[in-house]
Amino acid sequence: ARDLPKALEFHQKALEKAVDDDDRAATLLLLGKVHHDLEDYDEALKCFSDNLHWYEEHRESDGISIARC
Repeated sequence: ARDLPKALEFHQKALEKAVDDDDRAATLLLLGKVHHDLEDYDEALKCFSDNLHWYEEHRESDGISIARC
């Protein structure tokens, strides 16, 4: 069984400790997935939007990179 509240806690701690933008972006994506699974759609959307914004700013603007995020 998945412990979503514990996953949320760990991902939030990981976001606080992210050492670079790549780590932050990857953690935002995972955090958004946990919020989605918890049916906290507003927070999930915020995490996914922040992640997408990072990809648009820091990665090549090809459709593949953005689709993967």
